Amino acid sequence: MSKKYIILFLFILNISTAYAQSSWQWQNPLPQGNNLNSVTFINSSTGYTAGDAGMIMKTTDAGESWIILKSGTYNRLNSVGFTNQLNTGYAVGNNGTILKTTNGGLTWTDRSLNINEYYFSVDFPADEQTGYLTGVSITDTFGVIYKTVNGGDTWLPLNPGINAVFNEVEFPENNTTGYVCGRDYNNVNPVIIKTTNGGASWINQSQGLTGTFYSLSFPQNSQVGYVTGIPGKIYKTTDGGISWSSQLSGSSVQFYSIDFFGNDQTGIAAGTFGNYMRTTNGGVNWTGNTVPDPNSNFLYSLKFIDPNRAVAVGMLGALLKTTDAGVSWLSIKKGPSKWIESVCFPVNILTGYVCGSGMIMKTTNGGNEWIALNAEGNTVFFREIQFPFDNETGYVTGSSGRIYKTTDGGQNWIRQIVIGVGAELLDIDFPLNVNTGYISGDRVILKTTNGGENWLQLTSPSIFLNAISFPADNETGYVCGESGSSGKIYKTTNGGSEWIQQTTGQVSGIVDITFPADDQSGYAVEWAGKILRTSNGGTVWNIYQAEVNTYGICFPVNAVTGYVTVGSYGACYLLKTTNRGVIWDKVNIPYNNQSTSVCFPFNTDTGYIVGVTGAILKTVDGGGFVSVTSISEIVPEKYFLFQNYPNPFNPVTNLEFGISNLGFVSLKIFDLLGKEVATLVNEKLNPGTYRVEFDGSGLTSGVYFYRLNTGRFTDTKKMMILK
Repeated sequence: MSKKYIILFLFILNISTAYAQSSWQWQNPLPQGNNLNSVTFINSSTGYTAGDAGMIMKTTDAGESWIILKSGTYNRLNSVGFTNQLNTGYAVGNNGTILKTTNGGLTWTDRSLNINEYYFSVDFPADEQTGYLTGVSITDTFGVIYKTVNGGDTWLPLNPGINAVFNEVEFPENNTTGYVCGRDYNNVNPVIIKTTNGGASWINQSQGLTGTFYSLSFPQNSQVGYVTGIPGKIYKTTDGGISWSSQLSGSSVQFYSIDFFGNDQTGIAAGTFGNYMRTTNGGVNWTGNTVPDPNSNFLYSLKFIDPNRAVAVGMLGALLKTTDAGVSWLSIKKGPSKWIESVCFPVNILTGYVCGSGMIMKTTNGGNEWIALNAEGNTVFFREIQFPFDNETGYVTGSSGRIYKTTDGGQNWIRQIVIGVGAELLDIDFPLNVNTGYISGDRVILKTTNGGENWLQLTSPSIFLNAISFPADNETGYVCGESGSSGKIYKTTNGGSEWIQQTTGQVSGIVDITFPADDQSGYAVEWAGKILRTSNGGTVWNIYQAEVNTYGICFPVNAVTGYVTVGSYGACYLLKTTNRGVIWDKVNIPYNNQSTSVCFPFNTDTGYIVGVTGAILKTVDGGGFVSVTSISEIVPEKYFLFQNYPNPFNPVTNLEFGISNLGFVSLKIFDLLGKEVATLVNEKLNPGTYRVEFDGSGLTSGVYFYRLNTGRFTDTKKMMILK
């Protein structure tokens, strides 16, 4: 009796995170679509906002327009604040992130403190030297309060006398008297503590209060202030926190931010689902309303610019402005935030299409503008859009068995009815010509041989079929999907008349499949994080294990270089291979939610990512991909930085360095003027030897410097790009 063995090879993963200066540009929504968690203004025109994925933006026209700054991190930023020296500011966030700028946000210096701590609030009340920082440790569940007296060079821990999650800190008048609000670890009791000696000691002022406090405001002095949180609570003090009176209770709104400008009479509290409350009489009365946000996003932070103007920011990049003290609001963010599922650029880099939840959009200028299209009122969740051979004739599929076809570039869509099919239709493929095409869906496979005039339902595997691919002809094809928690791949060699299950090993639901060059070399991804590869037409599938969920896969021009979208909220990135999937490098992108599809339509330079919050991002240099690879775990006797090779280079070079102790490492590129042009590494690394591949496609010819800094060791070397 013979035995057959299936050999499963574990692909190599270079999983060390690299924080590259992103070359991905937001195209929808604008100015961007990550959560914004904090906003501040330093004068009547200049303000800053910070949020997820290292997002920092700046306005110089009182919030009418915003530009994205390069923060050098992809960590979540929870708070941004500036000192009385208006060009000096700080942004703090998760994983111990502390960033400092001394030039109005043009560049940010990493001053990170403790990777196991999350920082929620920063305040420099009176000068650029003395500041306070609050947050929580994620390892020992202790709240943290820090103080600096030297402009953030060192941060000294303070003893608050109580263990809690400390959400916000404010010193209203000086460096001496301040307040911190939050909650205890059981999420039962609120916390308000006060210091009158610069944090040397703290007094608990929250006895008798209920809820969880997220924000406080002392608009004029340290005597009259407000605190707010959940569930629907607003309290006021007129005696420096000795007593607090309830001004609002029983509201269903969870308040995340409260602010008053210049007096204690006119203020706004904002929170869940775009709801806010405003008062004009010091909180005696509060009136509620909802901002004009079609997604009813949560509002996480608001700030008055002057007595009438204020800006609010929040979930999915919500960005709103009022000019009448909150009576009415105008949304600054433009573009839909609906789920986008699919993207395609049929024949050139200018004309492309996306589809998703009740929406189809088109661009004719490479994504600079996206125009909404309409297919039967856009009442369908569209799952896939494809224009197989030109920009005019295309198809879109979706829920309830819907298929639409256009022959005029999306101006008009005609529904193609398939009798007896009401299932969700998920993928489309026209392999060779405009006549023969296939659609896969929920336990259904459809085929047309006359350009969609008629669709024949084929005998199909009785599973949820997420994707279909006929790589080389109309006869040999593959479908993939899921049945319960089990992923499956099927193959046909007779145009879909019969489907034979392929052996894949133990995998979960498979969501995408591609054979980029022929019907032998193919790739598939499962939602639970595995990437599968075959080089023999599906007879054997090798498995690579990623970290988190994988969704879409793309190989632009051959089976050598490819991309996979990975992640969900809080952990979104790309994986890239340049050697047929043997090694996959992790690449961060400036998006902090689930990306659904990646498309590099014609080469490895120009590509697009789309995501569940309406995100469309574009790169023109391959994403500016930089990865750090551990090449030896042998602990070096000392730190070192080698000369890059090759040198001169065009456009890719390698940099190697050694770390002798566990710690935070930064590796940055500077031009001849000392301006930082790229951050290659910005993270905590284990001892060992590392190699970074740097792609200088976006830089001009000339001399550059790269600097390694570990806190204990610094070295700088010169390199040259010669194009």
